[in-house]
Amino acid sequence: MMDFKFGFVVDTDAEPEGNQQEKDKRTDTCNDVTNEKNDEGESRKKLKTSDANTNAKEFYLPDVQDEILEGKQTVKLVAGLIDFEVIDSENVELKLKDRKDCQVVEVISENSDLLPNVYEGGLKIWECSLDLVEFMNDASIEFKDTKVLELGCGAGLPGIYALQHGAEVVFQDFNEEVIHEVTIPNVVLNCKMLRERPLKCKFMSGDWKHVESMLGETHRKDSEQFDVILTSETIYSIESHESLHSVMKCLLKTSGTIYLAAKTHYFGVGGGTRMFEELINKKGNFTVEVCKTYPEGVQREILKIKNK
Repeated sequence: MMDFKFGFVVDTDAEPEGNQQEKDKRTDTCNDVTNEKNDEGESRKKLKTSDANTNAKEFYLPDVQDEILEGKQTVKLVAGLIDFEVIDSENVELKLKDRKDCQVVEVISENSDLLPNVYEGGLKIWECSLDLVEFMNDASIEFKDTKVLELGCGAGLPGIYALQHGAEVVFQDFNEEVIHEVTIPNVVLNCKMLRERPLKCKFMSGDWKHVESMLGETHRKDSEQFDVILTSETIYSIESHESLHSVMKCLLKTSGTIYLAAKTHYFGVGGGTRMFEELINKKGNFTVEVCKTYPEGVQREILKIKNK
């Protein structure tokens, strides 16, 4: 079993993702770092959220894909009965630490797994993403000719599974670096057998409010919206629940289904499946049911969410 932890750097000045008015006042830079004193009087770096990573951007696979994998180290992993070859995230982190142009570097240099609204942990493979792949395979979920959106994709394993089984997939992650260094290479690695036909996929970076705005412009009709939305380990922070619910409501087809994989409770940060269920029931737009439980360790679940 992989060792999963949350190593938070607390930023008392950072607002939740939804406080867009305050975000817009910030300078659009990726290096908004200041110094402050800790209790022992030692100077340490403090990260502040900026708009640089939140504005939505779109990316596509290049025609020549082999170059994407040059110099990349890979590892094998298994999700149930499904084998993947993925980019070695530890090697990516080491390479990124040599860069000084983005806050992601500052977070991983502090040995933190993530920092909300700055770096959302997409370089690592979180166990609930493996749960979701295993569940989809065991349940024989049909993806042929469907439109799929993976929110907070990171390594992109659930979306890759859908792509392998005939879906058209949009992969979204908060950090552009994650999309370029991990998601796109993983798609190329695991979809080599599909190269005889064009891969129907694209990639997006940015926060959910900007992604909702961009995709909402091109997916206004119900027929243009997503048949399936996949997401895993994205509800650890209560502050992100509203924006996640909003983008789901905006982009899910009337007859569509959301599969959400997460822990029942994230200790120290307050989020989890019970808290997200409470929001769903309060909003009244969706039905929600637990369709799979993983009781070992910190309990994990797969939620199935549909429009009422």
